[in-house]
Amino acid sequence: MTKKIKRRSFMETIGMGAAILATEGKAYSANDTIRIGCIGSGGRCRRLISDLKQIPNTRIVVVCDIWDQHLYQAQEAAGEKVRTTKDYSQLLDQNDFDAVII
Repeated sequence: MTKKIKRRSFMETIGMGAAILATEGKAYSANDTIRIGCIGSGGRCRRLISDLKQIPNTRIVVVCDIWDQHLYQAQEAAGEKVRTTKDYSQLLDQNDFDAVII
């Protein structure tokens, strides 16, 4: 008998794992903040933003989406001075974040 994993649980686990791997093995001290960028800010991303706000020393610094409504909602969810863009290549050209959630 095999245990079935729901797609949603799998994707959340993969997303968090990718965020950890994206730090390229950098060692962070307890006082360092991991700065995160988000590409695609639909419902799943906004859920991740609210989850990340619960984790100490993490901060969303930039959000990208082509839809104005999603961009606005993600900006509101992050609750800080978050930069926004509609072009993901502009987000990737920036170097002031440590990880990207897609």
